[in-house]
Amino acid sequence: MYTLKEAANILGVSSSTLRRWEKEGKITSTRTSGGHRRYTTEDLSNVNKNKVKNPKMTIGYCRVSSSDQKDDLKRQVKMLVNIALLMVTLSKLLKI
Repeated sequence: MYTLKEAANILGVSSSTLRRWEKEGKITSTRTSGGHRRYTTEDLSNVNKNKVKNPKMTIGYCRVSSSDQKDDLKRQVKMLVNIALLMVTLSKLLKI
């Protein structure tokens, strides 16, 4: 059994995200006599399966503070696109 913090670390999310997922019914936990959450390996595995089914997640974004920085924004977008293409190529090579 894993504590809230341990489970969050394993899943790569914050403790508050894990609490929210529980409220949304995306994960279940059992409670100790003191009311603390505990997660089983099966609980964590089920969440990972759902993450694979719905793999959309923000891994980066581009932002500038004014419209005068359009060139900076274009440069950021180009860099993120190149990184994404590199990640796709690497995942194909590694067959992930």
